[in-house]
Amino acid sequence: MSANLKVFCLPPEATVPLWPSLLARLAPAVERSRGMVTNSEVAENLAGGKWLCWCAYDGNDLKAAVVTRLIEARSGARVLQALLA
Repeated sequence: MSANLKVFCLPPEATVPLWPSLLARLAPAVERSRGMVTNSEVAENLAGGKWLCWCAYDGNDLKAAVVTRLIEARSGARVLQALLA
């Protein structure tokens, strides 16, 4: 990997214009979910801020995307759960 790799969480409003690029990276994971999640569900939850999208960029090139959400454990602790990568 490049030493210039930058990883950050996209703000929800940035997911809409970037959706074509994000979909290219996330579609294989959605397919592997075998119907547990759909592309439209991912887009809706990212745009609405319910889920978060973490991206790794090398310059302007999107190298990876991971979708997460915060859930509350039985103990009351908040846990970051990875949904798609």
